[in-house]
Amino acid sequence: MPVARTAFGYQYANIRVHVNDELLDRMATRTGGLYFRATDPEGLTRIYERINELETTPIKEVRTEERVGMRRELLIAALALVLLELLVAATRSRRVWV
Repeated sequence: MPVARTAFGYQYANIRVHVNDELLDRMATRTGGLYFRATDPEGLTRIYERINELETTPIKEVRTEERVGMRRELLIAALALVLLELLVAATRSRRVWV
């Protein structure tokens, strides 16, 4: 548990805590759940394995994709303006100087 903050980060210390396992187990049972307590890394691994065995809900992956679409009308108008510019540029350069 962090007990102090120094210039180099947090200072941690092991602190003895009292956990009422019986109460937590009763609460889990009354609410339709299970109570697990890990006291070492191996115990935590076993708890995760047990939870994975109990989990029956399929995991659904939701993907979203953002698309930026152009409206057909805007595209046609843009192409018409480009063609008009090309036509005007072509006729300006065809002037006959007298």
